[in-house]
Amino acid sequence: MAPMSKALLARAAAPWLAAAAMLVVCLPALRVGWVADDYFHRAILHGKGAFAAMDDPLRDLFVFVPDDARADILRDVGVVPWWGHPDLSLGFLRPVTAATHLLDHRLWPDQAALHHAQSLLWFAAAVVLVGFTYRRIQGPTAIAGLAVLLFALEDAHAMPIGWIANRNATVALVFGLLALCAHVEWRRRGQPVWLGAALASFAIGLLAGEVAVGLLAYLISWQLTMDESGWPERLAALIPYAALLAGWRFVYNALGYGCRGSDLYLDPAAEPLAFAGALVERLPVMLGGLWTQVSIDLWAVLDRSEQVVLVAVSVVLCAALTFLLAGLVRSTKEARFWALGSVLSLVPVAAAFPMNRLLLAPGIGAFALLSMLAAETGLLGVPPRDRRPWVRRTAKALLVLHLPVAALLLLGSILFLPVFNSMFTAGARWAPRDPELASQNLIFVNGHDFPSVYTYLIRLTDDGAPVPQRIAILGPMSSDVTVTREGERTLVLDADDGWLRMPIDRLMRRADACFVRGQRIRTALFEAEIRRVSEDGRPLTVAFRFRQPLSSSSHRWVAWRDGRLEGFPLPAIGETSRLPIVPPILLE
Repeated sequence: MAPMSKALLARAAAPWLAAAAMLVVCLPALRVGWVADDYFHRAILHGKGAFAAMDDPLRDLFVFVPDDARADILRDVGVVPWWGHPDLSLGFLRPVTAATHLLDHRLWPDQAALHHAQSLLWFAAAVVLVGFTYRRIQGPTAIAGLAVLLFALEDAHAMPIGWIANRNATVALVFGLLALCAHVEWRRRGQPVWLGAALASFAIGLLAGEVAVGLLAYLISWQLTMDESGWPERLAALIPYAALLAGWRFVYNALGYGCRGSDLYLDPAAEPLAFAGALVERLPVMLGGLWTQVSIDLWAVLDRSEQVVLVAVSVVLCAALTFLLAGLVRSTKEARFWALGSVLSLVPVAAAFPMNRLLLAPGIGAFALLSMLAAETGLLGVPPRDRRPWVRRTAKALLVLHLPVAALLLLGSILFLPVFNSMFTAGARWAPRDPELASQNLIFVNGHDFPSVYTYLIRLTDDGAPVPQRIAILGPMSSDVTVTREGERTLVLDADDGWLRMPIDRLMRRADACFVRGQRIRTALFEAEIRRVSEDGRPLTVAFRFRQPLSSSSHRWVAWRDGRLEGFPLPAIGETSRLPIVPPILLE
């Protein structure tokens, strides 16, 4: 590295320059618009339709399925499909972040660019704080400057930067970093005021988002690797944080927040065994993705056998990574601090299925380690301590992956967000737009949670087209489906591969919540009778007996074909119709 570059990385302005670089690369985020859960938030903030009952944004903005009677309202309009777990609950306590969205809504409710601007500023603040943290621990060195640049341009951060609804991760990260910095000052200076600042920041972080728990991993790591006190005092210093975390969790539970009935989101406290099993798989996948730039967002669209292969490959990658970093971690306590903090911070985020956007906190330690490895091999203009050629080549390759390649991927990921959003908006774009729909039930003969449910959400808030009274999803899109009209009120669907085949289908139903032959599920529009199930308890054949005749004018029938939503002509009694598989990612 050129002396000028090394000097620039070591400057006090390096965190600010890294934040500026991130803002330049991510400026197109201002034109992304609303994406996915942004429509859910808008429905609550506007108090529209079934979401009028979610009348307290500070309490309800991140409650997707309430743990009370309001869930019945969502089931009634079809936001929770017929296969949804009977005890389904998806709610997160994030009032601090909700307040930032409420501010946007009060000042510029329909100006998405200004909502994005606030998110960009939050992430810029996070970058600066990450840079200060690196400099506090590594000193005013090129290692600290390179690490913050790697963090700022990491493509896995595209969603927290460019998706308004994911702002909670960034806000929680900011306050978690403030807690870490204050904790370090407390342990170095011994002044109680710093402990108070650390606890206050950690508390605010917890009320902003669960990402703050990941920053607690670095406080634990500090006490285990960097603190110079005796072991009793080292461990005792963690007691105030443990008490605060326990109090937060008590309030979390008492107010009805948490996740139940979902396969994609687990509650570590309520389901420790299920979480432990998921952790074994998810941790190596996320760690491998963090270091190799392999997109772990693919996890949810892989079938089970493909997931097993990904886990096996990830375990091998983690073993190779351990071998690569072993010497560095043995040689310095700073490396041990970053390594332990990075790995521990993966534990709480493993409550959700692997996604790139979960790698914020783990990346802090990973990029410090990569920068230290670059220095060890002479890539930062200092005499190398590790002269092994293969280590130097590997470090150089990782730097290429995480700087120029990552910056390009970050820009590309921001630009791709509207394409990603098309999976959520497809239903609203293609659904009927005539005024009659406002008095009808929109019935998707085949469908998926995302494009179908968001048809209702988008029509409520942004589309301007009529909103159906209810929506209903009968069969899956991830399988070929045969539709037989058995009578005036009954449709029978046979899915070749069954319902809930893919992990992405299981947002609202756990895999171990098996269906049984003869089981009946009642909804506002029909009763679903399970006639045939797979060996793993998934429906294969389901009969839907509607309360009104199928030909009633209160029903509007649609189905997905070739990536588009089309009107579905009901077959005559005794006749069948065939609907081929339509992967949600291929929707137009």
